[in-house]
Amino acid sequence: MNHGDRAYRALHLALADADAPECSGDDRFILEHHELAADEVKHLRLTVCGPCPLRTLCRAYGDAARPQAGIWGGKVYPPPKPRKRAEVDQ
Repeated sequence: MNHGDRAYRALHLALADADAPECSGDDRFILEHHELAADEVKHLRLTVCGPCPLRTLCRAYGDAARPQAGIWGGKVYPPPKPRKRAEVDQ
């Protein structure tokens, strides 16, 4: 089990024991990175994620798994930039 799996399991168990968080059922929290406006992410981070008691676990999962969609603990994780191939001298 890798770090992302452990973080997801901890979040999943906490969600089972808690009341549904405010983000539950809100489609904005599962959109892909390019579908989210920066000001909307900031607003959701402050108003929904900020006071959430599961924020730390949610962010830990995001940091471990780096999901390419959704808002996790108030943060989005854009896809990694493609590496530039080094040109070989001929």
